[in-house]
Amino acid sequence: MFPKLFFLSALASSVLLASATPQLSPRGLSLNPPTSVLTTHANDASSAHRATREVELTNAQRLAEGLPLKPPRRRGTGTQVARSAPSAVPSTFAGYIRATDQATGLSIGFVRTIMNRFGEYGLTNDPNARLEVTFTIASGSTTPIDITATNGLSAYPLLGGIVGFSSATPNINPGSGNYAYIGGSGATPPGSPAVFVGNSYTDATSMEEGSESAIWTFDPMTGGITAQWINTDLGKPITYIGYITDVLIFTGDKAAFGQSFGPTVFVDLSFVPI
Repeated sequence: MFPKLFFLSALASSVLLASATPQLSPRGLSLNPPTSVLTTHANDASSAHRATREVELTNAQRLAEGLPLKPPRRRGTGTQVARSAPSAVPSTFAGYIRATDQATGLSIGFVRTIMNRFGEYGLTNDPNARLEVTFTIASGSTTPIDITATNGLSAYPLLGGIVGFSSATPNINPGSGNYAYIGGSGATPPGSPAVFVGNSYTDATSMEEGSESAIWTFDPMTGGITAQWINTDLGKPITYIGYITDVLIFTGDKAAFGQSFGPTVFVDLSFVPI
């Protein structure tokens, strides 16, 4: 895998070779990787996969190919996990996620079940194309939760944030145009910064980026759904949700993101029960 800085420095030349989507912003930044960068990285990922194939073979396959057997693996640490104390009775919710334009207060659609070609969620006004989600919260709990898509990408059903292609770091802060896509993520615990647990963007592009899943808070009184991104220093920046070129994103600065990538609709999310 090429270092991320290589891709950022190569954007100017790669755009000349790839005039198709994604388009560049006024500052020359691409919200998603250009086609030429994707092709180059896919070829590199394919070579890396071939180089590591022996590690992934089962012992039966290794015997068939005349390779030495893998040593047995220990299943567990040998220590016992303490039982947790009983918690409050949880409540489970099932429904859809609606996006409302913060500027107008009008609904602009629901999170869509079908992702774009980069493995990112957008919006739809087709009632048959809405993403169905479920989540569980304990009464009075303020701990961030996972939201699970029940009709989305089965490989990564958890709705999460994935570090953006043109982000200089995984951190979103005031004064920075850094961002994260909303897509499918492997599981991460509450309070964890972005880690490499697998996600829909990485699967779609072969470009490894960190992601976070347990970042959501639901207010059963208002139906509001908010997100809390975690920076690498475990800081909790203000997390805005935006909608641009049919992609839902997180950022820490509306103005800085807009200046970097162009006009963006900032939205509030709310839960609509089935």
